[in-house]
Amino acid sequence: MNTAIILALIAGGAFAVYFLLKPKPKQPAVTEQQAQLAEMTTEQQLVQMAMKQLNLPRDDIVVRGLLPQDLGLTSWNFNLTGAPGWTAIVNTPVADNRFIALTSATVTNTNVGDIEITAGASVREIWNMMAAGATTLAPTFVDSTPSIVQQNQTISIRAYTLAAATQPIIFGGIVVERRGLTIG
Repeated sequence: MNTAIILALIAGGAFAVYFLLKPKPKQPAVTEQQAQLAEMTTEQQLVQMAMKQLNLPRDDIVVRGLLPQDLGLTSWNFNLTGAPGWTAIVNTPVADNRFIALTSATVTNTNVGDIEITAGASVREIWNMMAAGATTLAPTFVDSTPSIVQQNQTISIRAYTLAAATQPIIFGGIVVERRGLTIG
């Protein structure tokens, strides 16, 4: 019986040594540009994108917070009619010479279950506001890796509501644009 245990340990050890010494599969090559992009903050990515697409130096680029007007709105108040269901609250192209990253949303109650953000034809984000607000009266969802919406690209936002209401949904974000559009 001791011989069987010894043979099993030897076989197991040989098996383990084989897998430890076996050549590892090659990882796909990461370009220097991809590595630099991964290290950049969202703001830095927006600035680099604007400088490249607009062919402008950094001094001609402005970074600021998101305003309702950036999303084609006059305020953060929305008439949420789907009860329960989806209500479209934004559907507008991002202005020429402007780049946006939505970073957060705050609602004043738990009437909003989810927020869906579409850029172009692709759903980029679905934020679960109920999970964000499980312990607060004004739930805020913060996106640590926000999607970037480029100039002239259509942005659509829908809210899944549990009951019809008019209420604010305050979006936070970063806007990078050509100097002079909003700030001189």
